[in-house]
Amino acid sequence: MDEALTKPRNVTHTMYKLYNWLQMGMIDLNPEFQRDIVWTGIKQSHLVDSVLNNFYVPPIIFSCKKLDSKRWMRVCIDGKQRLTAIRKFMDNEIPHLSPSDGNITKRYYRNLNNRRSLTEAEREMFDCSELLCVEYYDLTLHQEQEIFSRVQLGVALTPAEKLQAISSPMADFAHTIYSQHSTLSSIMDNKRARPFQLITQSLHMIETEPEKFNATPATITKYLKEVRQVPEGLKALAKQIYTTIEEMIEDDAELFHRDHRLAPVEFVFLTYMIAKYPKLPIFQYQNRLLTMKKHVRAKHDDIRFNNKVFDTLKKFVDNMEYEFISNHNFPLPANPIYDTPVPSSSNTLRGKKRIERESRLSEM
Repeated sequence: MDEALTKPRNVTHTMYKLYNWLQMGMIDLNPEFQRDIVWTGIKQSHLVDSVLNNFYVPPIIFSCKKLDSKRWMRVCIDGKQRLTAIRKFMDNEIPHLSPSDGNITKRYYRNLNNRRSLTEAEREMFDCSELLCVEYYDLTLHQEQEIFSRVQLGVALTPAEKLQAISSPMADFAHTIYSQHSTLSSIMDNKRARPFQLITQSLHMIETEPEKFNATPATITKYLKEVRQVPEGLKALAKQIYTTIEEMIEDDAELFHRDHRLAPVEFVFLTYMIAKYPKLPIFQYQNRLLTMKKHVRAKHDDIRFNNKVFDTLKKFVDNMEYEFISNHNFPLPANPIYDTPVPSSSNTLRGKKRIERESRLSEM
């Protein structure tokens, strides 16, 4: 049985107070487990209509953390979409729309640039309208994530968002990677927790070296939930990989978008390439990335995670080894992929491959 949470407090806060807290940074809308903004502008405007006309709005769930004797930080566990709509309306970014008139009449919070707006009385009524808030205290991150997961059971989360809600040492490590290497966002899809999913897929690829595609949501979920600490060897290698990619971005960001935007599966295999050959100069990774993109697109029209594309990219990266061995003017850097045992049925096979690889290198 799960450990019981502290009993929450049910309170109401006015729109004006919530807005001020948002402006002051006293509400955290973006804890690591949260979803991206997914509501459309119309849905946000209809939330405003519900407030103005006293329709039911579901409560906001906060995890409250004391900053000092007078101030509290409220971490938003549920209600990000609603609070975002309120903030955008009061910032005059979206109008009030009424479903009853077919969304024809637009009215903004304030009369700026001759826009039609709420009357002063309506604005005051909106400011004083209250939202029910459920406030928890003394929650751990794991408990916050557990509440989020349970609340979202009826919501269509993407596979990436489901992964992002997992609490474990490996999941924490993936979050840390993304926060420390923020320039990665310039070469990948940033919507709905996609970067987190790609980082976890790349870690899984580096650590387990699967022969066939198995980076499915179910596989990655199992991988993230393993009860173990992140091996120090993997931490060091991951730092080297993502630092190298950042150096590549800094040197030539356009490279990743040349011909075609870098596909998610290509990103994962770029990390695998760097893990397998960790001592190449930057220009070699850049050249190989371009060649890899052309190679896979010459064989497949749809570049996504599947068995055929995985097999093509895996062979391309693995065959780089033989090219380096045959080119005595450019020997292969002798440093195999991270080699600490991992709970995986493929360990023995991978160990044999490493022995064979090291044997070939020693003969050079």
